[in-house]
Amino acid sequence: MKAPIPVDQLPSFNATANKTDKPGSNSWVEYLIVGGIIVVSLATGYYLANQKMNQILNLKDDEKQE
Repeated sequence: MKAPIPVDQLPSFNATANKTDKPGSNSWVEYLIVGGIIVVSLATGYYLANQKMNQILNLKDDEKQE
């Protein structure tokens, strides 16, 4: 009969215990990508809103001059 294995020597099946670091992997890459997309979308929205406002102001100025 085999002797039982102590609990300390049993293999662990937790995801954190078996995690292998890939070379060049960075845990912040996902956050940087999502943050970059958010910043670009906000900047694009701001630019488009300013363009629309400039067009409205130019139309009002043209009406005043006539």
